[in-house]
Amino acid sequence: MSEKHNERYIKWGIIAGAAIFSIFLLYLNIIYQYYPGDDMIFQLIIPEDGIIGSEKINSLGDLIESQVNFYNNYHYRVFNHTILQALLALPPIIFDVCNVVIFFLLPWPILKVVTDDKKIDYWIKYAMLILFIWVFHINLGWSYFPATGALNYTWMLIPQLWYVAELIRYIEGQDQVKGRLIGLSIANALANENACVMLLSITVLAWWWTRGRKNNHLILIMAIMVIGGAFMLLSPSLGKRLGTQGHMGGGLLPHLKEFALRTGYYLMRYTPVLLILLLSRSKTALRSPRQGLLIMAFISATFSMVLAPLFEPRSAVLGFFLLIMLMTSLAKGSWSRKYLLVFTVIATVISLYRLPFFNAQHARHQINKSILESNRGSNDTVYLERYCDHSTKEFLLCQDNDISPEAFSNKSVAAAYGIKAVVLSKEHSKIDRRENIYKAIKANDVFLDTYKHHQLADQIHIFHTLKESGIDLIVRSVKDYDPYYIVRGSNKGFSKDVFLQLIPQQYRLFFLDNLEVVTNTPQPIMHHKGYVYNYFHIPYPDRYKYVLISEYKVNQHSPVGPLLRIDF
Repeated sequence: MSEKHNERYIKWGIIAGAAIFSIFLLYLNIIYQYYPGDDMIFQLIIPEDGIIGSEKINSLGDLIESQVNFYNNYHYRVFNHTILQALLALPPIIFDVCNVVIFFLLPWPILKVVTDDKKIDYWIKYAMLILFIWVFHINLGWSYFPATGALNYTWMLIPQLWYVAELIRYIEGQDQVKGRLIGLSIANALANENACVMLLSITVLAWWWTRGRKNNHLILIMAIMVIGGAFMLLSPSLGKRLGTQGHMGGGLLPHLKEFALRTGYYLMRYTPVLLILLLSRSKTALRSPRQGLLIMAFISATFSMVLAPLFEPRSAVLGFFLLIMLMTSLAKGSWSRKYLLVFTVIATVISLYRLPFFNAQHARHQINKSILESNRGSNDTVYLERYCDHSTKEFLLCQDNDISPEAFSNKSVAAAYGIKAVVLSKEHSKIDRRENIYKAIKANDVFLDTYKHHQLADQIHIFHTLKESGIDLIVRSVKDYDPYYIVRGSNKGFSKDVFLQLIPQQYRLFFLDNLEVVTNTPQPIMHHKGYVYNYFHIPYPDRYKYVLISEYKVNQHSPVGPLLRIDF
């Protein structure tokens, strides 16, 4: 078979594969419901006082009013949230289709750093990057499928990476990109404060490298980004957010320590990106301004997060894509076509593995949707079923509603459906089990003697027992305050937890499954005969190899004191 015919088969194979995958991805977007919380409140006009409104957006005036209130009392990322609120005012299918298109656009700005390919090699790289992102993305669950996460951490990647690519073109002598750089700087300046810091830093570097040329437009761009950053930092909502999410109560050194640990973990999670370099036929050294700018962008995107309250996986996504861009720029040669077939097989297996989890969550969610629709506009309290399966998956975000009607997730759902109050029904919460355990302890001083006993620290004891419904775990301590404990589970089998074994367990618990009810602050506790009791229930113990338990300071967002491991 001639090379021309071979390339034609590859081309049509890529087109057919892209069509099938786009349909699959659209299906997942359609069955993934809007997430309780921001996805719900942004369907409504943000009120002048508070963040949860009661009226739908029906006009441009409503949208403007909502964004003014949004800036004043909730957040300052005006550009992307204006787009978000406009989309959420439309039928959901429009967002779903747009979200699929955006996913397929992700390789486009990345491949702008590669300019010497034949057409067929370009499309092979494009297809492999799509598959690579689908398989190795570090946080699809939060950063792609929920509408709010998608706008902030996927859609905005396009102008951010595009700006980086155009800046590289400029420092390499292509002056015709000046207009695009200015336009992209305006879009990025009001979208994400940490990305703005990264883009400003590499623009300063580009300005210094090109100081012998007429580069006044870079000064204009830097001014735009400084003004955009000031606009965000001067928002009245900034102080409110730091007051509730600052997590700086532990001081600077503990914050820096936690940031360093999380950064180390995310760097470990980035290692699959090296595959891009390893699979290429030819390599180049890290010596050109192109790679220098990308390295600076990656470092800046990572270390600017030290200013954030918490360096979360979604905040590490930009660094992940910048590293993909760097590896792609180094892998200049053509990528072997046989690896495209290998990646296709891997991505297909991953898709078949993930699909049942999406379908199961959708089926459970449909029960709640039916309850909500049948009670739309009700003046009564509406009780919802549990729809999460208690496991943490980075490709599928899920958080149940709470047992308190005042919880943010409950209030947002109630507002979206015009219902007086929404709560998780008692039979699907831990409240009955907890109250029964507390009553039994009060009634019988030796009740816990039948439980397995562990000692966490002096005057802190842990008891657990396996029942048909799962594991009951009780922490008994002597405290002059109401303690908060976290319980984190390590999954059995091959998962991200395999890699977590490489780091000390006192840091590992940051990244394991949350088995405590994270929406309960403070935790429901019982005082009895000088002891404080905290109760936890683990409904699916067969999923976990062990759990880690530690006392936790919520305002510092860090564990304190000793850590106990219980193996199952």
